[in-house]
Amino acid sequence: MKKGLGVILLLIAVMAAFCPGGWNRERSWAAEQEFLADRHKAKEIPCEGCHKETPPKAVEMKTCLGCHGEYKALAAKTQHVEPNPHASHEGELACGACHHGHKPGEDYCAKCHSFGFKVR
Repeated sequence: MKKGLGVILLLIAVMAAFCPGGWNRERSWAAEQEFLADRHKAKEIPCEGCHKETPPKAVEMKTCLGCHGEYKALAAKTQHVEPNPHASHEGELACGACHHGHKPGEDYCAKCHSFGFKVR
């Protein structure tokens, strides 16, 4: 009986050591992850502020630009980034090429380049 209890305690200790989030590792990761939708929600922007249709569909670029300004203004805001992701040789990419509301952003430029952009 003591041996069985020792094995159980050892298993619990090993799981605690290798699972930083404990039993709920996936939920812990999700709580740490902040998506674009989370930042909008923190600013009290409702889902309908971006999603104009029911059921919700992908957000159109004109909706993003309606709040964030024209593409040239975005390029001016990110002029300190080299190279500037909003002054692309591919022109005005759709916002959704990099920015996703409910999953991590994607570095569209990394398909060909290795600039190492961290997309927010």
